[in-house]
Amino acid sequence: MNELINSYWPLFKKYQKSIANGVTIGFFVGFSVVIYNSLNEFISSNLKSQFQNYLFILPLVGMMITGLIVKFFKIEKTSMADDVVFAYHTDANNIELQKSVPKLFGSISTASFGASAGLEGSSKWLGAVIGYSLHRFKVLF
Repeated sequence: MNELINSYWPLFKKYQKSIANGVTIGFFVGFSVVIYNSLNEFISSNLKSQFQNYLFILPLVGMMITGLIVKFFKIEKTSMADDVVFAYHTDANNIELQKSVPKLFGSISTASFGASAGLEGSSKWLGAVIGYSLHRFKVLF
């Protein structure tokens, strides 16, 4: 066992900041995604139980709420996936943090009310925003 530890120790020392950053980002992203998914599930289950006779109209209500969020906060690019792909393929610091919270609430209202929005893309986007924020505000090692 000591041979194994001794053989990988130089690699660990070389990449210890990267490992620490990965663990830090992973913790914050995992925690945030659990909260995000739990909030979606909580809202969705309460809406379904309270408005059982009106389930057919809930997606329309969710899309209207999302539309109001987009209009009020002047969000030009609504696609979260495009943000992540563009940020990945460019070196520019281009994730708009001030638009992140309204986009998150728009995603929650869309998915919770039953409109067609998956949680996977939003979770990936949330992870990118958190990682970018930690890097930008020098929280990382």
